[in-house]
Amino acid sequence: MLWQHLPAVGRPLPELANSLFGNPHHLDRDADLGRLAARLLAAAYTTDPGAAAAAAGTALSADAWRQVWASVGVSCDEVSATVLVLNLPLAGSGAAAAIAAAAAETGEPVWLTARSLRRAWKPGSGLHTVRVCENPVVVETAAARLGPHALPLICVYGRPSIAAWLLLEGLAAAGVRLLMTCDRDTAGQQFLTELLRLPGAVEWLAAADGIYEESRLPDLLMGAFLLE
Repeated sequence: MLWQHLPAVGRPLPELANSLFGNPHHLDRDADLGRLAARLLAAAYTTDPGAAAAAAGTALSADAWRQVWASVGVSCDEVSATVLVLNLPLAGSGAAAAIAAAAAETGEPVWLTARSLRRAWKPGSGLHTVRVCENPVVVETAAARLGPHALPLICVYGRPSIAAWLLLEGLAAAGVRLLMTCDRDTAGQQFLTELLRLPGAVEWLAAADGIYEESRLPDLLMGAFLLE
């Protein structure tokens, strides 16, 4: 029954579940049918990370869950998947472009949602390089000290969300150079390895000392925001 109604572009998952099964939670991530449907969709429509998780028979992460349903046009709480940006010039008719442009005028950090990044956007004129960090303190400190004069910065805030991947993949596809840094603990290095698979991505300040970004903050501020 479900497959006959897919793809379902623009339909929220609870609405789809309610129309088919009389219960808006029937396809939830913690429901038996929801888990089965997501794994089948992952195997049929996606490659990474959905299909890998499906093939292994493991539970999909929240972000992989959203991505799997998004592959058939179904939205799953895309306002909760976010990415933090500072002075990131975006253009286009989508909400992300309008939000980012307005915030950049004052040098104010702003969160973009996966929903806003699904609409039309592209890198703004002159955007060739973007720095990408893991921790919000880098963005907060840059905004406090340099405001609108800070160079464009993206913070993935731990493991990159769907919103972060939408933004970074869109920038990479447009030829924007991405300079990546994360904490150098086990989790941070895993995030960095994933991020460096993006076209044009290179490690940012690899020679700077310090396990955590907070301990490298002076180098990050000097190398990224005062010198292009």
